Amino acid sequence: MIYAPRQCMDNPILIYDRDKNFIAETIVTGYGKDELYLEVSEGLEDVPLGTRLMLLVLHPDSVSEFAGRLRIVRQGIYEISIYGQRRREVRTAPRYSFHIPALIKSLVVDRDNVTLDFPIGATIINLSSTGLLLQSPDLELVEGIQLKIEFVLRGRNTIISCKVVRKSEVISDTECYGCQIIFQKR
Repeated sequence: MIYAPRQCMDNPILIYDRDKNFIAETIVTGYGKDELYLEVSEGLEDVPLGTRLMLLVLHPDSVSEFAGRLRIVRQGIYEISIYGQRRREVRTAPRYSFHIPALIKSLVVDRDNVTLDFPIGATIINLSSTGLLLQSPDLELVEGIQLKIEFVLRGRNTIISCKVVRKSEVISDTECYGCQIIFQKR
């Protein structure tokens, strides 16, 4: 789904440099009505003006990815001009390291929603605009199972629905699963 800048307002944003090195996680605090830009109020203090950036905005039902450039800083507000929003293309979207703890509280198995009595701990290893890599020492999954993954970013609960599409490489003796984000229809 392609999002307008106004639809990014108040959502968590992950900021990376062009080499996919993590810079900051923060919240979108403003946007351009006539020009394409997003504003954040923190996290870019050490980034020079003109730096090219990659932005992942976490919406309640999906993730959008923008290319951008730090354009101006005024009164503690960082303005990032945005361009080149990527459309959702499975398996071609760049992956960004994330490494954030998460909980799995429910699964969908054979069309039945199963709420877990005890949430299962996991780690989101990386994230793209179309999917994520999930690692959990306490979880054995098969392709096709749907999950609701909950994590906290900047003090806000975020839930991403996804479907396991493959078992991936083992990291630190723990199974990993490639998951495709399920974008809920509005």
